[in-house]
Amino acid sequence: MSYSRSCTCAFLAVMAISTSGGQETQTQQIPTTQVAKYAAPAAVPAKTESTGNPPAPPAKTGSAESSSNSESPLTFHGITLFGVIDVGLISESDGRPYNSNFGTGFETIIAPNGNEQVTHYADNGLTQSIIGLRGDVPLGRDVSLIFDFEPGFDPISMRFTNVEQAMVENNGIAKPNQTANTDGPRAGRIDNGKAYFGFQLKDRGTITFGRQSSLLGDDVMKYDPVASSYAFSLISYIPSVGGGGDVQDVFLDQSLKYAVQIKHYRLGLLTQLKGYNPVFSPDHVYGSTKQLNLGWDHRRFSADAAYSKRYDGIFAGTLTAAQMTTLPANSLAGTISDNEAYTVMGKYLAGHSTIYGGYGHIRYANPHVLLAAPITEIGGYKLSVLTQNAYNVNKILNVYWTGWKRPITPKIDLTGAYYGWRQNSYSGNGCKDNSSPKCSGNMNVVSGVGTYKFNRSILGYAGFEWSYVMNGSSYTYLADHNILTMVGAQYRF
Repeated sequence: MSYSRSCTCAFLAVMAISTSGGQETQTQQIPTTQVAKYAAPAAVPAKTESTGNPPAPPAKTGSAESSSNSESPLTFHGITLFGVIDVGLISESDGRPYNSNFGTGFETIIAPNGNEQVTHYADNGLTQSIIGLRGDVPLGRDVSLIFDFEPGFDPISMRFTNVEQAMVENNGIAKPNQTANTDGPRAGRIDNGKAYFGFQLKDRGTITFGRQSSLLGDDVMKYDPVASSYAFSLISYIPSVGGGGDVQDVFLDQSLKYAVQIKHYRLGLLTQLKGYNPVFSPDHVYGSTKQLNLGWDHRRFSADAAYSKRYDGIFAGTLTAAQMTTLPANSLAGTISDNEAYTVMGKYLAGHSTIYGGYGHIRYANPHVLLAAPITEIGGYKLSVLTQNAYNVNKILNVYWTGWKRPITPKIDLTGAYYGWRQNSYSGNGCKDNSSPKCSGNMNVVSGVGTYKFNRSILGYAGFEWSYVMNGSSYTYLADHNILTMVGAQYRF
């Protein structure tokens, strides 16, 4: 059975279950590309802020997500079927036509190929759509088995989200004729999101293994004012901060994670094992990642600092027309780098409003261990061309943001955010124009979104996003800005 038919059947089955008997289902707080912050079971839940999503029950597992402490209509003996479906209508001043494999279907931030006015239905504007299973099954007095399986899909096409295929479809095509495409962490298979298992130890945190969100991705989910939104957040749409440099590394195959909260303090440790594993990593893991996170809560204030070191990180892209003449048409090109990143993020509850802020510093260097093409990356896609000398001078990327969120009424929330992105000149000549992608440059993004809670399951939203790019960051761009507006709705179960 194809992924499309499988996803369609699952969706119809879930809708039938969730609407039977006329009983309202209990809603889960569902994270997406970047995952909600872990919290150990001993921690006292913080005051719920207005997120524009139905409130989740307190975290029970100490894993990266919140789960229900009591049986709901879709929970049986600690195993919960859950999901979110997000669709809407989008309009852009300088975008590209719809691509059914690509997340939202559109490049919501100004992109190199964006220069066309588009208006179209779209997927996943506020949240990645998913259908998943989550488990918290007691094994003894002090130990529980926990697991999470969350494939992401595009509701309009009913396909698993596959950004790699979106790039393959644009191989060899000139920018003005392309559809939406760019690299990302979801590559079409049923394991395109999280797929891990582990154990919760009473008062000692959790230890989990599999395909998991990075610790930096957990932090972004907690401290991004418009967390997980592809349409209104720069750091969720281009998750370089959450990935510690490369967007694919927001999710890490074959990763081992430990997370614990002791009173007001948090600790997170993560290591990724390289190599091939037919169960947990059907694609070869060429590099490795090590991460550390420290967090602290005090009354209305919460903050986290994290460090990440990545070896042989991958950023994939399309093949040129010339490369297409000699290389497999269904392969891609890739830039390989060793990345080092640190982040500091925080939020403060001021009255009824929540104020957010964050900073990420990423250093890109040429890889110490060179790879031989072709290699197999996420989703089984081949990288036939490898660039491994892009950073003879290290590239430094600084990303920073701030935002504000406030409930206006019990049903209406408003959020505003600003994101900045600045790179150094790593060309070797200190250039400050757009003559090369290695010249210094920057991007600015301003967004605002309002949400309306119809009930515990249905949420409506409307918002805008303005993005502007200049100097080296705008190299070969067809336009330097994009204005996006979007209205949509979510259904959660």
